[in-house]
Amino acid sequence: MVQKTFKDTVASIVNEILQDNVRLSMPAVIVSVAEYPTSQMIDVKPLVNNLYKDRLAVEYPIIFRVPVVLLGGGGALISVPLKIGDIVKLDFSRDSLDEFLQSRGDKPVTPSTFRRYNLTDAIATPALPTNISNLKPNATDLEIKLLDSSGGLNASVKMTPEGNLVVDAKTDLSITIGGAANITIAGDCNLDVSGDCNLDVSGDCNIDASQVNLGSGGNEIARKGDAIKLIIPTGSSAGTWYGVVHTGGNNTST
Repeated sequence: MVQKTFKDTVASIVNEILQDNVRLSMPAVIVSVAEYPTSQMIDVKPLVNNLYKDRLAVEYPIIFRVPVVLLGGGGALISVPLKIGDIVKLDFSRDSLDEFLQSRGDKPVTPSTFRRYNLTDAIATPALPTNISNLKPNATDLEIKLLDSSGGLNASVKMTPEGNLVVDAKTDLSITIGGAANITIAGDCNLDVSGDCNLDVSGDCNIDASQVNLGSGGNEIARKGDAIKLIIPTGSSAGTWYGVVHTGGNNTST
């Protein structure tokens, strides 16, 4: 029988302490988003229990006020809605985050405690999937999408490898532009509206085209050079007269 040395015993104890107390990352479920809109923090419940060598499994407690990592920088931010029941990934800081979270984050801080890998020093990253609850990411396109409660698509914006931009809105689409807007289209432009289409312009509305086709809606209009038929029912000029439009304007008004 091999006898354990003092060094082996110490190493075994240290290893057990590390295994029981050092946490790197784990999945968790959101239990509260009350502070998310104001402080970017959530309350979570870890989803993998702490299993000891004697097969005793212990649930972790709720972790309060966990900061959420969002993709942003340089004043830009991609903000995602979070709700109770969403799964996140937790990473645990080696050192206490208390002083860092109370600072502006632009200078190094010194922790006031020696705790390591503590539950209270967790950082959450949204959208950790399981085999069942994954969000079905797009394998080919860059896509930002919003799903409904049943997993159906509410709205999405896709950019394809071919350079196409596809916007899909289940209901309404609103675009507000505070300044000038310039749209350049190199190919054809098709606008298919099943309902009414209203264009409200406070200034001039200019259309520059070699030919403007009005289709079958509304009354016909005459342009310079068009043949006309004029019917006068009474008077000295009564009769049917034919001619050509000699002059015209480049705008219409009331």
